[in-house]
Amino acid sequence: MDAPEQNGSRAAASPAAERPPMVSVVMPVYNGARTLREAIDSVWAQTFADFEFIVVDDASTDDSAEIVRSYGDRIRFVRRPANSGICEVARSEGLALARGRYSALIDQDDLWEPRKLERQVAFMEAHSELPLSHTYAWVIDGEGKRSEIRHEGRIPKTGPCARELLGHCFITISTIMVRGRAWLEAGNAAELRAANSDFLYFFSLLRKSPA
Repeated sequence: MDAPEQNGSRAAASPAAERPPMVSVVMPVYNGARTLREAIDSVWAQTFADFEFIVVDDASTDDSAEIVRSYGDRIRFVRRPANSGICEVARSEGLALARGRYSALIDQDDLWEPRKLERQVAFMEAHSELPLSHTYAWVIDGEGKRSEIRHEGRIPKTGPCARELLGHCFITISTIMVRGRAWLEAGNAAELRAANSDFLYFFSLLRKSPA
């Protein structure tokens, strides 16, 4: 098997450049050319700038790789040699490369509001007891028009939520920010091939933290 391909080259880093970022943004991609550029641009539009951006392409057959490469070394790009069949594998490979204090997840067909990272980092810094946080998510159409909040009325207030999750999985992946390597430690992506693999990760995290 060939080694994963990474784009770009860098000169010797200065001490300042070697400092880990506050946040690692991780995006798995598979045949996402239709929405990918808009999703990437929403990350670069963030008011919070202390982040690295990692994209893992799961052997796309469309123009996804070319779109990511067009951003040059602003994105750390890894292209898997063969498709895994589950987005969690590519996501976990990106998280394994993450250097940030927090990792923020985003999918190829979702968009972030400009202050998403700014506000969520502030929340995580104020709540060191929490391994993970998530936000509300708007449902939008192809023109970007909002229609409703996803899972509206089903999302509990901050705090223990295992009982509510049993009844309804209300956490949207692209709203998640996780502390350190908590997501990777919650499970093995290669073994989580069930349709509800996200759900299994959430409960693994809850087992390690009552919050």
